[in-house]
Amino acid sequence: MASYSDYIKMLNYLPVYDITAESSNRLWASFIPTNQFCDLLQQTMTAVASSDKFKRKSIWVQGTFGTGKSHASSVVRHLLCDKYEDINFYFNKIEDTSLRNLVDNFRKNKKLFSVAIKGVEGAYDLPRFSLSLQRQVKEALIAAGHSGITVKSDFESAIQYVEEHKQYTQDAIDKHEDLKDIAPTPEDVIALLKTNNIQAYMELEEALYKTVGVPLTTKNVSEWLAEVEHAIEEVGIADGLIIFWDEFTSIMEAIGSDRINVLQNIAEKSQSCNLFLFLISHRVEDQISTGSKRDDVKTMNDRFYTIRYTMDEVSTYKVMRHTFDLSNEDGYCSLRYNHTDRLNELIDYLCEGGVEDERKSIMELFPMHPYSAFLCSKLSDYVGSANRSVVNFMNDDKKGFRKFITDESIFELRGLLTAEWLWDFFFDSFAANPLCGAFTSNYRNHIHRVQAEGDDYVRVYKGILLLNTLSTQFASKSTDIIARISPNEKSIRGLFAEDRLEPKMDDILRFLDTNQIIARDVFGEFKISVSSLNPAEIAKEKEKVTAQFKSANDFLNYDSAAKSNITKFFAVGTYLIRKCDPQIFACSDSESVVRAKLSKYTSEKPNTLHIAIYLGVLEEERRAFESRIKDFSVEFPNTIHIIPDEVLTNESRTKFIDLIANRNVAKSHYQESIEKESELAAEQLISKWSTRLVNGSFSLYFNGEQTREGIIGNIHTLINRKFSHRVFPKGLEAIKAFRSGVTDTFLVNKNFPALVLQMLQSPTRDKLTKFTGADGPAKHIFEENDNHLIDEDCRLTPAAFTNGTWIAQVCEEVDKCIEGAKKKYVDKFSLSEIFAPLIRPPFGFFPSRANWVAFAYALRKHKADLFVTTISQPISDEKLTDMIVEMFKMWNDGHSEANNKLMLRFGSKEESELTQLLFEVFQLQLIKDIPEGKSLSNVHWGINEFCKQKSKYPLWVLTYCENINETRSAIIKLLIEVLEADQNPDITKIKNLYRLINSEKVDIAQLVSNPNNYENGFVNFINSMKTVKIQKEWWNELIEEISHLQSEVAFRKESDVRECVYAFYNTKRDELNPVQPIPQPDQPAEPNKQGDTPSVSPKNDIVPSVPPTPATPTANPDTVKKAKNLVKETNMPGVLWQKVVLDIIDANPEVAEFISKYLS
Repeated sequence: MASYSDYIKMLNYLPVYDITAESSNRLWASFIPTNQFCDLLQQTMTAVASSDKFKRKSIWVQGTFGTGKSHASSVVRHLLCDKYEDINFYFNKIEDTSLRNLVDNFRKNKKLFSVAIKGVEGAYDLPRFSLSLQRQVKEALIAAGHSGITVKSDFESAIQYVEEHKQYTQDAIDKHEDLKDIAPTPEDVIALLKTNNIQAYMELEEALYKTVGVPLTTKNVSEWLAEVEHAIEEVGIADGLIIFWDEFTSIMEAIGSDRINVLQNIAEKSQSCNLFLFLISHRVEDQISTGSKRDDVKTMNDRFYTIRYTMDEVSTYKVMRHTFDLSNEDGYCSLRYNHTDRLNELIDYLCEGGVEDERKSIMELFPMHPYSAFLCSKLSDYVGSANRSVVNFMNDDKKGFRKFITDESIFELRGLLTAEWLWDFFFDSFAANPLCGAFTSNYRNHIHRVQAEGDDYVRVYKGILLLNTLSTQFASKSTDIIARISPNEKSIRGLFAEDRLEPKMDDILRFLDTNQIIARDVFGEFKISVSSLNPAEIAKEKEKVTAQFKSANDFLNYDSAAKSNITKFFAVGTYLIRKCDPQIFACSDSESVVRAKLSKYTSEKPNTLHIAIYLGVLEEERRAFESRIKDFSVEFPNTIHIIPDEVLTNESRTKFIDLIANRNVAKSHYQESIEKESELAAEQLISKWSTRLVNGSFSLYFNGEQTREGIIGNIHTLINRKFSHRVFPKGLEAIKAFRSGVTDTFLVNKNFPALVLQMLQSPTRDKLTKFTGADGPAKHIFEENDNHLIDEDCRLTPAAFTNGTWIAQVCEEVDKCIEGAKKKYVDKFSLSEIFAPLIRPPFGFFPSRANWVAFAYALRKHKADLFVTTISQPISDEKLTDMIVEMFKMWNDGHSEANNKLMLRFGSKEESELTQLLFEVFQLQLIKDIPEGKSLSNVHWGINEFCKQKSKYPLWVLTYCENINETRSAIIKLLIEVLEADQNPDITKIKNLYRLINSEKVDIAQLVSNPNNYENGFVNFINSMKTVKIQKEWWNELIEEISHLQSEVAFRKESDVRECVYAFYNTKRDELNPVQPIPQPDQPAEPNKQGDTPSVSPKNDIVPSVPPTPATPTANPDTVKKAKNLVKETNMPGVLWQKVVLDIIDANPEVAEFISKYLS
């Protein structure tokens, strides 16, 4: 199927013209010289070529987005500054003969040298503003091959000073950390200055002034530019200097009166020399609402030719037509004639009598409906944004002209591009404009009802809404213009003249009227009323609203999004490297109220930056309060105080109160559209103030010093670079790499337990410092100047301490906290309490990757000393990590008090010594699968394994050995008591046991390490039982029976073994003599002291009359035995795991059957 794109070819589209871009492709020459452009060129020629000094002025071009002002200004630049032979071809495009000759004659004899600047260019304060201009001019001259200009810039003067005073400069560098960070030597400073680095210049100036009292002389930039202009003429480069500054709106929003005065001074030079400014911006008075700045702008306007660059009808049509070419011109002309032949009368009406150029331009926009083309000429000057202009509309392939010409169904229906396309494309712009709230609200409320009637109803409805929107904006225009864009019936029918829906028009209008979607008024217009509220009621409501909204905070809090637009620049990770909870104060509050709030605020959360922001409604209010802020910055040291230059203004306050009053009254009368419209308009007003604040400059006070650098939108850079490390000199800010900028994800405020485990467990430097992904910048903690700060065994190098590195400082503080805790606490302690100093300045730890890594590494060497409070065992890495996570959660909230979840104790010296002593005495190092001797818990497990693998008998049997004295017997009993006390070990008993064993270390070692002693003791134990007689052939069977006892071999209770022996003996005796009386258990006899030969027979045959009552087994012994054997045979990660399972079977024998089935 066919479409209009078969006849039309869209041209390459450049959405935004960049005046600073190279234009060797002559893109500038594609510009069509409209009447508006010719007026701009004429005014410029008057300014630069006139001999009357009062006519010689700089130029200031102002207009909305999409009007082509940047492209037009670029053409002016090329015509005035390029070689004559490169631009004379363009003269033929200028239809005005006198203007063409004027430019031609001027260029045959003269040319200007141009400098092109775009945007802010770092012009945040007066020094940077001046340096930025100097840099741009110098770079432009060098780029053009004119590096020989002898006029020294401030950069070159600074280079000369450094070269002549290198020792002074080095002293200044050494004492000024910010300068040292970017240039550690005078040679480095010179290198940066040669690149016109503004930051290097500013840091050097501050350093020299603070250290040697030498200020770098900053020239008056207007005088400097005049000198450069004179040199340009003298050398023969050109006959003058003109500076084109595009996107100047952002400059006007950001700069203060001091820089506006500089611009005025530069502009005044145009009368005495050939130095000109050519500024390009939006309509500045519409953007600047602050009273004092608006006055400055008005004063500045007097020094310039201010040219309003608007899009008249013909200019708009030509610019739009320039977006496409014809691929089939004959076919196109035929189509156009067939579709528009009957629209000539309408075109005459739109052109106010039929000016031929305008008629032709409209016709050349086919297949756009003539009325749509006419409305575009109005939209071009009313609606303007970076992505919503008539040129954007022509090139948009979703809702614009480019989409329309590819639609085959439209082509088949012989349709033209009518008004509903414009409404759809520009709707977002209308929705963002508070003045259009009534129309966009009507659309949202009724579109579904209209859609139910059909597409043509929707098209007419959107067309009427578009007329309502435009007629409101052009209410001050001439009656003829108003008539053509008002929602009267003639205009509505004109929108769709010769369209397929014409026969339905009456029905459509009747539907909209009778259903009160858009009612026809008494004048026959389909006009949407903006307000129908009672003025007296509104006036009364305004009094209430005025009482409700007094301070700047009241207004800002109305729109949470606007407030977030400001506070987001203080978010940790995304912007700041240090956690911060900024507080906003009102300049209208009394000094005592603010002081009280500051006192509370600065006493909380010691690990965060305390940033106070002061906002004012009126300029007078702001100025009066600023004098107090400097005093506050001294009274509350290490607090950052910020006062933006922008205020809400009395005009905005009045508008806001009017809107809220309208909203409240409308809500009480259930007029939802007016309510929503007023609410949206109020939010947008606060939002615009928020945007001005973000883009505006400020004063920062810190410890009595004032700083003015940048705008709120990049204040985080200033805080990171200059202030955060002054509050926390031993915080993560001490790492220069972090201050200069790392990835947002690295600085994010979160928990990182995996990094903690990496620090606690890594055995080598390579593993410990292996940081990937977002963790990558953590490597800077362990490096300095590309040198490692830890050795291969993960210990800090001597250089780390000598150079005072951050990680060394953290380790020293952790060591100090540990040593202090060991002196203070004899029992348990809380991690959060002993490490409380780390949360306060100068460290200020909070949850950030760098802090997680540094703290965990510093704690690494102390982890063996940290014991769980209830057992004699160092805390595991995993459990310690859990505690660190819990502590960092507390630190995140600014707390460091004691916490029961973080209780630990220090392992005593005697506890550690006893552990090593027992390992040595029992020769546990020779026992297979014994864990490292770190704790008495490990010794407990090791001795049990020794008894299982070597002695086969419990420890207490040693007390029955021959020739054992009372001291050694007491030692064995105390050893069993200490090792069995796994919960809440008694430190006093541990110390006593160590003393006793150490005093008889050799004898005890001989006693406990010889398995024969155990057998001897056990035999003596059996012999001591007077009422039993174990026959020799029963011995192995008895040993097997005892092994079934549900307890550890080494620590089986003597009473349990005794009962087991009685039970065994009774069973055997009953088998031999069923009627023989059952012996009673007798009291244990004293261990054998006589050295008799061990025997399996008791010394007497006394038979007790009453047998003991054995414990009722809870599981089949064979099942328990089988389960234990399977556990012992199973390949587990280590002995400890086997011990855990065996302990479970001992404590819960009923699980034996399950474990047997599982492991079988």
